Amino acid sequence: MKYYRWYVTLNEVLTELDLSSSDSSIVSNLIERASDWIDGVTDVNFIPFYGTQYFDVPTSGSTVFFSVPLLDVTSVVDDSGILSSSAYKLFPLNFEGKMFMRLVDREFWYFETSRYGVIAVTGLWGYSYIKHDLGVTLPSAIDSTITSVSDWSVSNFSVGMVLEIGSEQIFVSAINSNTITLVRGVNGTTAFSHGAGSKIYRLIPPNAIAQAAMTLVGFYYAQRQNVGIQRKAIETFSVTYFDGSIVPKSVIEWLDPYIKKV
Repeated sequence: MKYYRWYVTLNEVLTELDLSSSDSSIVSNLIERASDWIDGVTDVNFIPFYGTQYFDVPTSGSTVFFSVPLLDVTSVVDDSGILSSSAYKLFPLNFEGKMFMRLVDREFWYFETSRYGVIAVTGLWGYSYIKHDLGVTLPSAIDSTITSVSDWSVSNFSVGMVLEIGSEQIFVSAINSNTITLVRGVNGTTAFSHGAGSKIYRLIPPNAIAQAAMTLVGFYYAQRQNVGIQRKAIETFSVTYFDGSIVPKSVIEWLDPYIKKV
């Protein structure tokens, strides 16, 4: 599955770096590169995805640990079938992202022949689920196949936004004049029809992630203008090696809380 996660938008970078629209293609590539790098070094999803994760039946006890935080659960299944929501509890109780699950109505998970990959948990996964109200609604209905619209106000949108309408995530892949091109049903969600007046939200990462992405894109852009790394190109940056890459030190500081310590 291809994940659509840009942690800053094209307009945000062009404005921050005082660049023109002629740089859009280059900057778009750098945003995707920076976002992918952040995903890789943190092993965290800052824009949530919908899907099914599979887990082995534990050899003792009934606790199943997740590698990715669970933000919302749709179903839990083992070889006995779909479990009722009262059959298990998700922990930690007072945090949004749940990191493990425990049976409460029986002692063991059920499996028929093999314990491997038997437990299937379907839901919304990721570190955070932050929705920004854009203050706009659909001016007209769209069905599940529409991938370009010309009656949306382009001033409210930017290339790289991940939108949410209902339970569907939609990626803004291009804006030309008054036409907005969309990638429907991204990040494991399903494209649906939506009626006029449906609210449009933007999914955003934590502020530290957006700051790290912006700084990294600016560093990449400065780096590409010179042969190698020259002081005049990065005079405002303190750089360091991390994960085999040279990156601004501030990027590592912003990402540090999200990087797993071994």
